[in-house]
Amino acid sequence: MDSLAAAALIVRVDAGSVAGFVRCLRDTSVLLRAAGGAATRPLPAGWAGVGRGAAGDAAVRLRRQIGALASATETALLAVSALLTALQSLQAQVATAVRVLVGADPASVRAIVERQLGAALRAFEDADRRAAAVVYDALLGVPLSLGGPESAAAAWPVRLNAVTRASDLSCSVATPSPAPSQPAGIAVWWAGLTPTSRHALSTAVPWVTAGLDGVPPRVRDQVNRRRLAYAIAQAEAGAIRERGSGFTDELTTGAARLLPWPISAIGHLVTGGLHTAARRLRELQALCDVLRGRGKELLVFDPLGDGQAVVSTGDVESGRSVAVIVPGLDTTLDDAPALVAQADRLVAAAGTVAGATVAIAWLGYDAPNLVQVAGDEQATAGAGQLAQFADGIRATGLTRQHVTVIGHSYGTLVAGIAARHSLAPDDLVLLASPGVEAASADQLHVPAGHVWAARAVTDPIQLVFWPARLGRLIGLPVPQVFGPDPAAPAFGAHHFAIGGAWGHSGYFTAGSQSLDNLGRIVTGRQVVP
Repeated sequence: MDSLAAAALIVRVDAGSVAGFVRCLRDTSVLLRAAGGAATRPLPAGWAGVGRGAAGDAAVRLRRQIGALASATETALLAVSALLTALQSLQAQVATAVRVLVGADPASVRAIVERQLGAALRAFEDADRRAAAVVYDALLGVPLSLGGPESAAAAWPVRLNAVTRASDLSCSVATPSPAPSQPAGIAVWWAGLTPTSRHALSTAVPWVTAGLDGVPPRVRDQVNRRRLAYAIAQAEAGAIRERGSGFTDELTTGAARLLPWPISAIGHLVTGGLHTAARRLRELQALCDVLRGRGKELLVFDPLGDGQAVVSTGDVESGRSVAVIVPGLDTTLDDAPALVAQADRLVAAAGTVAGATVAIAWLGYDAPNLVQVAGDEQATAGAGQLAQFADGIRATGLTRQHVTVIGHSYGTLVAGIAARHSLAPDDLVLLASPGVEAASADQLHVPAGHVWAARAVTDPIQLVFWPARLGRLIGLPVPQVFGPDPAAPAFGAHHFAIGGAWGHSGYFTAGSQSLDNLGRIVTGRQVVP
């Protein structure tokens, strides 16, 4: 019998009945200890003679018998409680695996069944055997101890050994196994952890928990908010030291952002070296202000370098439609509030029942600056992170979710590389794309007819592609740094109306036809061509 079939049989075991038996053992133990205490009451004053001596001997014997019964019951309680924990862990992992495996790729299915469920099943069977042996030894020692001092002395090592093995069983069951590498496996692994283990991982090694795609978003949000608070405290201390030294960048901070793209990218590149603690403090406080919005979740946070932050507009687990917005060139932690505002506008444009659509501002990679943008190193690294993150969304969703990835500018290259390998969204939108290193939409792992591309006529990104007529006049071919133009008809992507979008960053303009159509794509509705 394979692991999945064996685990399916174990799932049918009524854990509630086992829990009821544990409660009975606990109550019995309490009653026995109370009875043993009552047997220690002194004999009535004034009673003397043979009867008093016999009564005293009987009381001693009774206390010894009750104590033996209580010890045996407590040992059995320890072992059966550990067995119940192992059973609940296995059942939780099977339930999560059944949900995660729907629509999963065959490799993930094999890995989860063979490694996660197989390991959980073996752990339960081991706990079952050990618990049975402990209970047998503990209870067998009781009748032996009732025969007198010699029998009690003979039974004592047996009971002591049973207590030790019951303690070892409890420890081994409560100790979490190492986390798998894939989000689907992580979701199954997390489901099998005890509440104590989850709390320990979230507090003792929060950076690990926060970075695991497949851990429930609400858990990652709690951990990352604590990390953000710590980063703010560190930046505050650094800002105080800077003020004491007289250093400031008040005149240059944010000035580059006021200029239109691509001039803003050049200005930010020039002023990027003045990234002081005071500047980082303002960025972190702005992010903290954003997170005060209703339902916001901080799924990824990293204050190092340019910084990373992934923020959702609502509960990712329960959302039926999830949109992941991937930004492009020169995006840093300073842009997080603007990215979240885009996500909020997208949710508003979706116009569905509250909570049904969730948008995620995904600054989960190191976006390139103006010098790095000509290469695909950042995109390749970000593609792997994006695919892992999307898999984590699938694994933690309570229902089958419609996942849309919306890339903008260099972010389309990130999404495109991911879609060529392991990312498999329901819809892929390429806004202002410089190319995705694919010859056509057919090379992307997206359902047919669900690759979308758009570019405004005023968007300077089109300068990446030589106009074909100009190329013929000057005798130069159309350059394809990252492949052919996704907005060109030959690429095979579907197009939609983007009225109201202006320049390079106007696709999420409130009230625009562009934003309305993005909301339609995210929710699976028909777009306006």
